[in-house]
Amino acid sequence: MVQARWPDGFRCRRCEGKEYGLIHGRRHKRYQCRSCRHEATLTAGTILGATKLPLTTWFLAFYLVGQAKTLASPHSL
Repeated sequence: MVQARWPDGFRCRRCEGKEYGLIHGRRHKRYQCRSCRHEATLTAGTILGATKLPLTTWFLAFYLVGQAKTLASPHSL
C-alpha cells in the first residue's frame, strides 16, 4: 500500500520533504516529516481518510460491488 501511495518514496504534502520518521499509534502508522514535523497516514487525503473501518473491510466491499452482476445494495454487503 505504501508503494502504491508514494511510488517514489514518502513525500510530505506540506513541504515536499523526503525524510520521515514512523510513529506507531493505536490505529495507524503515522509518517512524520523530519523537516516540518507534519504527520500523515497512508489514507490521509483520500476518500478513506476519515473512515473508522479497517481497510480490509473496505477492500472486501469494493470487491463484492465489482463482482456483482446486478446493482449491489447496502443490505447485501
